[in-house]
Amino acid sequence: MSSSHDKAEDGVSRGVKIGIDVTLGDDVFIEDGAILGDNVIIEDQVIIMQDVVIGDHTHISRDTLLKKGASVGNHCMIGEGCSFGKKSIVRNFVEIGDVVHVKCKAIIGDNVEIAKGAQIGRGARVNNGAEIGADTRVHKYELVKSNHVVCTINGERWPKAPAKKPS
Repeated sequence: MSSSHDKAEDGVSRGVKIGIDVTLGDDVFIEDGAILGDNVIIEDQVIIMQDVVIGDHTHISRDTLLKKGASVGNHCMIGEGCSFGKKSIVRNFVEIGDVVHVKCKAIIGDNVEIAKGAQIGRGARVNNGAEIGADTRVHKYELVKSNHVVCTINGERWPKAPAKKPS
């Protein structure tokens, strides 16, 4: 049986819907309209803003920020110190390392792995099965095709980022 909060208590605002067997760490802040699925683990010092949706069997590690309207699907593992911009979407079975930043309106497909320190630009799309290497930047509105690998080797990105169109 899921629950809904009528009044603010312990950092959880009223109107938050919480599924079955949800674990909340210390100093967790959850705003109105958020929905947490079943069997979710939220570690310490996580901030979940208004209208965020977190799917079933998902683990959000400490010091993570999910901005308004962001969503994280089912069976996801989110590392420590991550941030998710407004209306960013993380689909199902996604693994994200520590200190990864996903900008607003970026979309991460199913079965994606993103390593520590990566940055996913505003409006970028990482399609199903792709892998993003450690400290790699996916540029604003860039598309990473399904089952492709993007990484940084000796300070250089591979494959090279697409050239920007002249304005």
